[in-house]
Amino acid sequence: MTFEFRAIFHLAFPVSSLEVALDFYTRCLGASVGRHAGEWADVVWLGHQITLHQQPAQVLPRAARGVRHFGVILPWTAWDALRARLLDFDASLVRDVQHRAVGEAGEHVKLLLDDPDGNLIEIKAYRDLDSVSPALA
Repeated sequence: MTFEFRAIFHLAFPVSSLEVALDFYTRCLGASVGRHAGEWADVVWLGHQITLHQQPAQVLPRAARGVRHFGVILPWTAWDALRARLLDFDASLVRDVQHRAVGEAGEHVKLLLDDPDGNLIEIKAYRDLDSVSPALA
């Protein structure tokens, strides 16, 4: 399906502390704050909207979330710049960095980090987006 507009992806989830979450998403990831209304706020990260709801009782322990995560695929140089930013900000946030299929069609890098509530964020880059899906290239 092809659209004649740029879609903006939206994701919403609970956080324990709106203040702590906003600090992480703005200072660490470089997001900007959008709408803000008491117990919730929007941040815009890489052109997409994340709504943070201060609902501590709804925040699950990391282990209870299983494989649930969200992320982004960036151009290789942008991934490298964000990785450097994260390591400069707080290297302990970066849980894992992997470089896979080196020299092959599907060569990619990824890093995993947790936000303050343990929401797992996966950030990837592929040498060739066609190796993921022609629709992305």
